[in-house]
Amino acid sequence: WQAGGDGARGGAGCTLSGWYRLREAAPYTALDLELGRVAGWFAGRMVWGSDWPHTSFPVDALPPYGGNWEPVARVLPAPQQNDAASLAPDRLYA
Repeated sequence: WQAGGDGARGGAGCTLSGWYRLREAAPYTALDLELGRVAGWFAGRMVWGSDWPHTSFPVDALPPYGGNWEPVARVLPAPQQNDAASLAPDRLYA
């Protein structure tokens, strides 16, 4: 995670997605502290993604769509949630 702080100081952004790729299971509460730290480093430069179509899962075992948003909703304040879901993508990809 320290490399993430270095990247943030250099102006990089990050995508908030694919929690299961961090070898955690829903509801991903074990990641809350780290997510809060990352949110501090990358404020204004985070983009949320659902990671659909979840290619690492069989079709009959896909994670629930809303479960990928849960950590963001639980850890980030509403303005940061809105920024990651709507505003930052517009700024970064427009």
